[in-house]
Amino acid sequence: MMHLPDAFLQAPIAHRGLHDENAQRAENSRAAILAAVERGYSVEIDLQLSSDGHAIVFHDYTLDRMTGQTGFVNRLSATDLSAITLNNSGGETLPSLIEILDLIDGKAPLLIELKDQDGQMGARVGRLERATAKALKAYQSSFRFTNGQPRTRSSSRPCHRSLYRRRMAHVAGRNPRPVARHP
Repeated sequence: MMHLPDAFLQAPIAHRGLHDENAQRAENSRAAILAAVERGYSVEIDLQLSSDGHAIVFHDYTLDRMTGQTGFVNRLSATDLSAITLNNSGGETLPSLIEILDLIDGKAPLLIELKDQDGQMGARVGRLERATAKALKAYQSSFRFTNGQPRTRSSSRPCHRSLYRRRMAHVAGRNPRPVARHP
């Protein structure tokens, strides 16, 4: 069992922010994240990679469920993604990781899940990690990475958590431990 630092255990962790369609707060939206921060919660977000190499705060691989658009997130630029409106959000668009880091600004612990970019942690692994590390370089507050079942580049077997931790620590230049597991 993995353990979280005390900062993450003082209050609930808002999974994808404190989202509520009735309140026009879509998951992983600025409003959902801000609502969680205002209540003193830790925040968990998901990251996808734009076609031009930016970390975008969005759970799904496709736009279909959460927007009025169709298609894959990783086939659009950050500029194009930033113009797409989230459903049930009061007009909000997809945020970048940098925007969310500025919004949280150290007011809440942050859990970051990097979404596998090819379904087997294969050929496209590394670009999202590098984009995330670049965005986090100046971020001085508490964050940790979550991981589902990370896989090695050369096989479909789950990789050992310490290998994933070392890889992310190397990429991020810090010690961001994986802290939670998603089914």
